[in-house]
Amino acid sequence: MLLNEGEVITSQIQLQVLLEHGLYRENISQKSSSETTSSEDILNPFEKVDQRATELNQIFFNIVNKKPDCERKVSELALEIQKLCEWDANAALGAVHLCHHKPYTVWHPLHVAMLCELITKRMEYTPQARLVVINAALTCNIAMLELQESLYRQDTPLSDDQKRLFINIVNTA
Repeated sequence: MLLNEGEVITSQIQLQVLLEHGLYRENISQKSSSETTSSEDILNPFEKVDQRATELNQIFFNIVNKKPDCERKVSELALEIQKLCEWDANAALGAVHLCHHKPYTVWHPLHVAMLCELITKRMEYTPQARLVVINAALTCNIAMLELQESLYRQDTPLSDDQKRLFINIVNTA
């Protein structure tokens, strides 16, 4: 089953078939013979987005644990998001909507960062200015990752302790 570029995946069964049999093939005839193919080039958009999510999850772990070099890693990830959106924006956004096996605290900022890239590019921001916005989107909720994840999974109203914690985070941000 092959889809034309821009075609919408409409069911879970269709998604499963595409994932099992390979859902994306780059038109190789458009590549010049001088271009080299890296392992990154042969990944489908779902795998690329999943890799970016794994990287962001590791970055968050490193930030929380005060590891060195986090700022550079976030900037590198922002650049990769720009490349991913340039490579195939529709497929990248679709992958974010359809693959939710990572925590919400990872998928949400990744999705926001991709939307920011697409919107700011359309608004004709420079690539460097877009990177600043992507960096901000990736790290906008860093102070409340644990709270955000628990609230996402919670199906009851906020407790008084949660309300106080949330107000404290907002007031200190």
